[in-house]
Amino acid sequence: MLAVHFSLTSLAGAPVRLVSALNKYTDIKARLVTLNPVIRGMVFEQDLVWRDDQKAALELLDSADIIHLHNYFRLDANQFSIDFSSYLKRGVKVVRQFHTSPYTLAKRGGFEVETIVDDPLPQLVISQFHERYYPHARLVPNIVGNINKRPPPARSDDIIRIAYTPSNQNPTTRRWDNKGFYETECILDTLQEKYSQVEVIIAKGIPYSECLAIKQSADIVIDEVVTGSFHLSGLESLAMGIPTIAYLDQRTIETVIKITGAKKLPWINCNLLTLEVMLTRLIEDAELRQCIGDFSSAWMNKYWTDKQNLVFYTAAYNDLLNNKNYLAEDRFQTTNKLDCWDAYEYSNLIWKSNWIVNETRCVELWADYANACSGRLIVYGYGEYGQELLAILIRTSLELPYCFIDKEAEKYADSAVPIVAPDSLQYASNDFVLLASPRVEVRRGMRDYLCEINCKAGVFPFLCR
Repeated sequence: MLAVHFSLTSLAGAPVRLVSALNKYTDIKARLVTLNPVIRGMVFEQDLVWRDDQKAALELLDSADIIHLHNYFRLDANQFSIDFSSYLKRGVKVVRQFHTSPYTLAKRGGFEVETIVDDPLPQLVISQFHERYYPHARLVPNIVGNINKRPPPARSDDIIRIAYTPSNQNPTTRRWDNKGFYETECILDTLQEKYSQVEVIIAKGIPYSECLAIKQSADIVIDEVVTGSFHLSGLESLAMGIPTIAYLDQRTIETVIKITGAKKLPWINCNLLTLEVMLTRLIEDAELRQCIGDFSSAWMNKYWTDKQNLVFYTAAYNDLLNNKNYLAEDRFQTTNKLDCWDAYEYSNLIWKSNWIVNETRCVELWADYANACSGRLIVYGYGEYGQELLAILIRTSLELPYCFIDKEAEKYADSAVPIVAPDSLQYASNDFVLLASPRVEVRRGMRDYLCEINCKAGVFPFLCR
């Protein structure tokens, strides 16, 4: 059997690991064709790259028993300029596997969400958060690849290394397409200042091999703690035997239990509100870190090996070749209110409530400080975070005098509120300035500039999101 896979991007290396595992552990011959192998500087192992290997890819396609498409692109008009529908008419089986939220795919590709979700092809979906949006798709686990438990890092010092390797730096207001980068970075920055022995490594936009080496040298790994899902990156660190922090919501937990049969999960489950507390406990207890790491690797060896997980894929392939319509059976009904509540509405409300709590705490802080000082609230920065802060001020009807400053004030001449340059404002010692940027380095630059212009006001970071 020959299965030829097509993917627009590397998708964090998920397709190539699947293809490699199929070739290694099964009788299926599998090949992968990738259109854009490098996205945001991240480089993963490749098989065939479309721009270099078109001839070989088309020859394989002519011999394929199964065409395995990753994520959504049209069959007849797509970036590969291949009419996949013609192969379907010839009797070649075509299956589509989803790795990304339909809302993100729709936004990127200019499609309707319903077009993606209700695609008539047989569907697979990875058993992470994505499954709750694809009711017609069969669950399959991500393949981790040949990653084994690593020995404890050999160091001559007492350094405790925390690794965080987010794939993007999007704001947390994006429901799934974010990793909570700026908020997590701020918490890590605080802990690094508090503990001299803590070394934080934040890796972004680097080749996969370098990212993997960073995690292998770590004592603690953070997957992400905002969306409610784990990711391939976290599965890797669990397999290495490293304590791994992620936020898994109720639906994600249920999905993992369903696909593995495990009664206990290895992730250290926390969100942004509890991340600092969890990290502090782990930093201060080396024995606990070792115990959690040992359990993590043992769990992966028992419940999440490539051989075990390939069974889901080979079963799907066999069903396709035997013309079974099992893949078309819905896992839940989008017209059933209880199904929708269980699938995504409940978890979405929990996610929203976390930010409402955070927002309320911020407003209370501003009000308390303003009442104590009888000063103005000065917001530095009218970018995305600054405008979000303005929306909070309007929503909460906070009785507090405020104004906005920005080095590019002229750019916002038509804004809803007046914006002036930082050096054109007179500051009083009872004023307080909120730095409306999610990036630690940008906030440091803002602080330095305020010192240059002799600003006497109190300065605080704005981190409501």
